[in-house]
Parts: sequence; C-alpha cells; structure tokens
Amino acid sequence: MQAVNLLPAYARPAGRWATMGKDLSPQRVIRLGGIAAAACAIAIAGFYFFERSVVNDRKATLADTQARLAAVEATAAPLRAAEASSTARATVIRTVAGARVNWERTLTDFARVLPDQMSLQSLQAASTGGATPSAAGTFAISGTTTSHVRVALILDRLALLPWLSDISLGSSSHSGTSDQFTISAGFAPAGGAP
Repeated sequence: MQAVNLLPAYARPAGRWATMGKDLSPQRVIRLGGIAAAACAIAIAGFYFFERSVVNDRKATLADTQARLAAVEATAAPLRAAEASSTARATVIRTVAGARVNWERTLTDFARVLPDQMSLQSLQAASTGGATPSAAGTFAISGTTTSHVRVALILDRLALLPWLSDISLGSSSHSGTSDQFTISAGFAPAGGAP
C-alpha cells in the first residue's frame, strides 16, 4: 500500500525544490525577472539585427548581379542582332548561289553533245519552278540538219545531259536537202560555279 499525503501543498514537509526561492523578497524576484527578460530581449534583438544584415548583404549582392547582367545583356544585344543579320545574309547567299545557273558550263556541255552537220536556229531556257537548283523549267531548241537520222541522233545525245528531262520531238519536216526540227525538254540545271 502506498501512503498518500492529505496535507495542502503549503503545509507539507519541504522537499529539495519546494523551499527554493521562499527566502527571496518580491523586489529581488522582480529584479532577477527583469534582468532575465532584458537579456532575452537583447539576445532576440541581436539575432534580428544579424539576420537583417545578412538579408541586406544578399539584397546588395543580388542588385549587383542584376546590374552586371543588364550590362552584359546590353553588350550582347548588338552581337545577337549582328549574328541574326549574318545568318539571314548567309541564307540569301546560299539560296542565290544554289539557284544561279552556270551558263558557261551548261552551254559547253550542250555544245559537246550536239552532232556535226546540224545548225541551231533558236535556243530557249526558262525556269518556272522558283529559285532552287532543282527547279523545273522548260528548254526548247529548233534547227536544221541533213536527215531524220540526224534528228534522232540529236535526241539521243540530248538524253545524255543530266539537266534535261522528258525530251520530246515537237516536229520534224523535210524540205529540200535539210530537215527542220523542234525539240522540247524539262530543264533543271545544276547551280553554282564548277
């Protein structure tokens, strides 16, 4: 069985902690409490000012970094504009160079495949598909030769040119000692210089 003390707390025999502070006067308790409260207030104020200085330092660092970033962006803006302009010019140059017909090479190849004993009366080449190297166009020639066999030879020789396609005989007529002919084809010359 366990003993139970029925006396009120103030009448019980004092334990180690029960007597502590009983001999202190109220003024002394208020003074010690004030000192403890002041020490806590000073510690809290110190922590507040320390954290405030850390935040202000970080704000200053952020402002400095943003100012440097703005300066770098201002320096980089003309460079980006120049790069965009250079890219646009290079694209235009590639497009023009790719669409340009090297007439010297084209006509040299054409002259090499033509057989002898023929003469041209007209040559027409027109692009109808745009400004790209693979643009389809039309190619037409008319001329005279000595026989229908020579007209067939011209058709065979024109088929050797890679920039001509769908070669067809428009007309061939014999008059006296010569044959008049017209030939048409698709025209897609290779662009650029050799």
